[in-house]
Amino acid sequence: MGSSRDLSQNSARNAVENARREGVADRVEFVSQGARRLDFSDESFDVVLSNLCLHNIRSTADRARACFEMARAARRGGTVVVSDFQKTAEYVRALSEAGLQVTRSRPFLFDTFPPLRMVTARKP
Repeated sequence: MGSSRDLSQNSARNAVENARREGVADRVEFVSQGARRLDFSDESFDVVLSNLCLHNIRSTADRARACFEMARAARRGGTVVVSDFQKTAEYVRALSEAGLQVTRSRPFLFDTFPPLRMVTARKP
């Protein structure tokens, strides 16, 4: 099970309103579902992004499962990006085990709060 404590004011309604304000509402679709079981076909996306989410999944095995799902949903030549402030070494390991080529940034100590690391993985 995960936690929603970090979601602050995030909501589907706010996301739709932001898309409308940016003039892209007719080109985006918002879907809410658990990261451990994505309801998308294999190789559906050029980019799969997770921002400050995975650390809320309580177990190491379930976080690894979420990484595998992101890797599965990425197209060949596609990219998975995970931005988080903790457990990024786990994400590197899980995405590598899923067959992706992975790098992890230095911590952005003064650029973001909390200080984030970016895990970027490319699917060969």
